Amino acid sequence: SELGPRPRVGTFIASDTVEVGKSIWIFGTTRAPNERVWAEAQFGEEIEVGESIGKEGPQDYAEAGDNLFFHLALGIPKNVVPGEYDVDVYIGEDMETRKLFTTLKINVKPSEE
Repeated sequence: SELGPRPRVGTFIASDTVEVGKSIWIFGTTRAPNERVWAEAQFGEEIEVGESIGKEGPQDYAEAGDNLFFHLALGIPKNVVPGEYDVDVYIGEDMETRKLFTTLKINVKPSEE
């Protein structure tokens, strides 16, 4: 028998508020093991990409494990103007075939340091 869509597939952020110069965690589950997940946010002219630690070191995507779980850290540059921004999350096999999975809203606030 075939299983239908997984109702628990989703993407979340640890907090939707982050200080300038800090990082935000993006995590969730995918539809299949080994799917790759990318996260990108545009801050003015700059595009920041999420990073994870792979078998060979830092990489600009996460790869879901056998448990379908993934996590990425997205750094917020120190020169970002505080405000609301979109984080686009993509899923796929590679950069050419990936598809937009969801868009998360984050609120960047001034550093308290």
